Amino acid sequence: MANYHTDYKALPIWKSSLELVQAVYKLLSILPSPEEFHLSALIKKTVVQVPAHIAKGSKKAGNDQEFIQYLDQANSYLYALKAQLSILSDLGLKTPRRIIDNHIKPLRLQIFITKRMMEKTRFDDIS
Repeated sequence: MANYHTDYKALPIWKSSLELVQAVYKLLSILPSPEEFHLSALIKKTVVQVPAHIAKGSKKAGNDQEFIQYLDQANSYLYALKAQLSILSDLGLKTPRRIIDNHIKPLRLQIFITKRMMEKTRFDDIS
């Protein structure tokens, strides 16, 4: 497994988070009028927080437990993003559903698995 504190770019969650950012920005570029949906600026701010917290956590965190907290924060932004995209979907855009299914759900699962692997490694070191 990658060293979480020095090699975050090798983590699958980092790569998936960048794919999510690209998908969301692509979606927002095809909105009928970005200013018509004032959510677009908020959505952009939210989506970039996911990879930002993964990177920040890997560099600032002194131990696995701190990095796990940053992953929890990234996961919180995924929930917020899902809600924001659901609002767009309710306004008649069908593309957000695909982003939720193809990017957000798998990334949340990857974060969960990464956290569990880190916790297992930490407990194995204690044993």
